[in-house]
Amino acid sequence: GQGQGEQQSKSEGEKQQQPPQQNGQQAASQAQAMAKVREALDQVRRLAERQDNHNREMERAPDSLDQALAKALGEKQGDIQSAGTDIRQGLAELPDAAQAVQDLANAEREMSRSQQALNGQNLQTARPYGARAHQALLSAVRSLEAAQRKQAADQINQLAQAAQQLSDAQNQAADKSRQLGQANPPNADDVGAAGQEQRQLQEMNERLNEAIEHTAGEFAETFPQASRSLAEAAQGAREAGTSGKMTRAANALLYRRFDKARREQTDAANELQKLSEDLASAGQNLPTMSREEMLEAMRELQRQAQGVQQAMRQSDEAKAREELGKRSEQGSKSLGELGNALQDEMLQRISEEMSMPRGGENAAAEGARLLGMYRAAMRVLEQHLVAAGIQRQIGLSRETANPPEKYRRLVEQYFKDLSREK
Repeated sequence: GQGQGEQQSKSEGEKQQQPPQQNGQQAASQAQAMAKVREALDQVRRLAERQDNHNREMERAPDSLDQALAKALGEKQGDIQSAGTDIRQGLAELPDAAQAVQDLANAEREMSRSQQALNGQNLQTARPYGARAHQALLSAVRSLEAAQRKQAADQINQLAQAAQQLSDAQNQAADKSRQLGQANPPNADDVGAAGQEQRQLQEMNERLNEAIEHTAGEFAETFPQASRSLAEAAQGAREAGTSGKMTRAANALLYRRFDKARREQTDAANELQKLSEDLASAGQNLPTMSREEMLEAMRELQRQAQGVQQAMRQSDEAKAREELGKRSEQGSKSLGELGNALQDEMLQRISEEMSMPRGGENAAAEGARLLGMYRAAMRVLEQHLVAAGIQRQIGLSRETANPPEKYRRLVEQYFKDLSREK
C-alpha cells in the first residue's frame, strides 16, 4: 500500500508540474507568433499607404497615358505587389493569420490586374483595380488586428489557467500536510517528498510571476490597458506575499510543523486563486475595436449624417420625411452595432432614441433632431479614439505620427460643415 501511495503521490506531482511547463513552451511560441503578426501589421499598414499614394498618382495621371508613364506606374504597382507577396508568405504558417493571408492574396490579384492594365496603357481599367487592392489591404490590416487581439486573449487566458492550476496544486499539497499531521508517525519519505514538492510549487510561482510581468511589458505598446491590469495583478500577488507563504510552508515541512505548513499553503492557494481571477479580469481590458476600425466607423457616421442633410434639402415634404425615416433606421442600426462592439451604453441609448420616430415634426425639425444625435454619437466615438491615441502614447508607440488631435480636427471640421449647412 505504501509503495502505491508513493507512486500515486509522485504521479500527482508530475501532473501538477506539467501544465506550467507546457504553458512556458506555449508562451515562447506565442511570443514568436505575436511578434510576427505585429511586424506584419506594421508592414501591411505601410503597404496600404503606398497603394493609396499609387492610386492618387493614377488619379492625377491623364487618361491617355504615354508609354513611359504607363511603364513607370506599372513597375511601381509590381513593386507593391511583390512586397505584399513577401508579407503573405511570411504569415503562411500562422493559423491566426489565415484570414489576413487570404486578404493579401486578394490584394495581390487586384494589383496584378491593375499592372496588366497599366502595361496596356489602359488607365481607366487600372484605377478601379488599384482601389480594390487598397480595400483588400485595409481588410488585411483589420484581420491582423483581430488576430493580434485573439493572440493576446489566448496568452492572458493561459496565464490565468496556470495560476488556477498552481492554486489547485497548492490546495492538494495543503491536504497532504494535513494527512501528514494526522499520521503517527509520518513516513519520512512522504515528508521529504512533500517538502520537495512545495519548493517546486514555489519555483513555479516565481516563473508565473515573471511570465506575467514579461507579458505586461510585451503588451505595453499594443494593449496598454491590459498591460497595466497584468502588472497590477503581478504586483498584487507580490504584495500579498504569496512567495513568502510558500517558502514558510516548505520550511515548516522541513521541521515537521505540519499544521503551520497547511495554513501557509492554504493561504497561498487562496492568493493564487485571486491572482487567476485578476488575470481573467485583465483579459476583459483588451479592446474590442482597433483605432482603424473606430476611425472607419467615424467616417461612416459622417456619410450617414451627410445623407440626412441631403434628405432635408428635398423640396417635397412627404418624400423628405420618408427618406429621413429610412436614414433614422439605418443610423439606429449602425449606432446599436457600434455601441455593442465598444460596450458603450451612451451609444446604445442614442441608437434607441434615434429609432423612435417623431410623427408630429416636419422634415426640418426631424432632420435637425437626427443631426444632433449624430453629433452626440461622434463625440462619444471621438472620446474612444482619443483614449486609444493617448494609450498608444503612454505605451511609447512607434505610431505617434497619428496623434489624438487628428481625430479632434476631423470631428471639429465636420461640425463646422454642419453649422454652415444650416
